[in-house]
Amino acid sequence: MNIMHWIRKSRVLRLKNRPGLTMIELLISLLIIAITSVAVMSGVATAYGWLLRERHKQTAVQYIKEEMEFWQARIHSAMPPEHMFHNATPRDICIDDFGTAGTRDDLWGTVRLVSIERVDLPDTSTNPDWFELKVICEYEEPPWDRRTGEPKPVVLELTCPMVPSTT
Repeated sequence: MNIMHWIRKSRVLRLKNRPGLTMIELLISLLIIAITSVAVMSGVATAYGWLLRERHKQTAVQYIKEEMEFWQARIHSAMPPEHMFHNATPRDICIDDFGTAGTRDDLWGTVRLVSIERVDLPDTSTNPDWFELKVICEYEEPPWDRRTGEPKPVVLELTCPMVPSTT
């Protein structure tokens, strides 16, 4: 019986001295990996949200530039700006079409001419010296959490001085 006791004891000692991980060490390492992955995924989601908002702003700025070029061309067409301003109607624009185009989850906004102002300096013979055009784009940025958050209104504005044509 004494020999069997030593055989069992030596087997237990061999199992304890074997290289490897215990169950507690394995669970702790899995917990550390899970916490790290949650932090990384949270950072990725935040970065994606900021990237999406910046893409919306860039699209809106592009629409503002197009509208500004349209009105600059109208000024160069020899029509007085006062008459043009009465024809300025807001134009609906699609900032981002999420998924299928034309569905309710698309992000829509408006772009419009706000003002055309004549700038006359008293010491020059040119009348007017230049025009100052102001165009804005308005849209509502969707909230981070669509269930509980409120949409954030965004207004982008571009003011551009423009020299009239001399013809």
